[in-house]
Amino acid sequence: SKQPLFTIACDTYLTAIVSDCNENFLFVGGGDGGVTVVALSAGGAVAEASSLVMEGHTQPVTSLLCTKQGQLLLSASEDGSVRAWDVASRMCVAVTDVKGPQAEC
Repeated sequence: SKQPLFTIACDTYLTAIVSDCNENFLFVGGGDGGVTVVALSAGGAVAEASSLVMEGHTQPVTSLLCTKQGQLLLSASEDGSVRAWDVASRMCVAVTDVKGPQAEC
């Protein structure tokens, strides 16, 4: 019916977006370097971005990828890092700096 399913409201401009394999969550990369988690199962016309923002990048997120098994989310940023996040805990589990030596979470 060409009507939007919902609208997402965030505090920063959006740079990347991906859903988990079960389509329960959207992960939204922002211009502030954060990855915001949006619950799709909340219902309603407006999906509010949760207060949960996975932080670690210092520049805009450029891409996101959720693994097929849904256990890991990968985020890349203009800061030159790629971060691996545990989807269940929303914690960073690994960082690779493509500009220099490996960094720590």
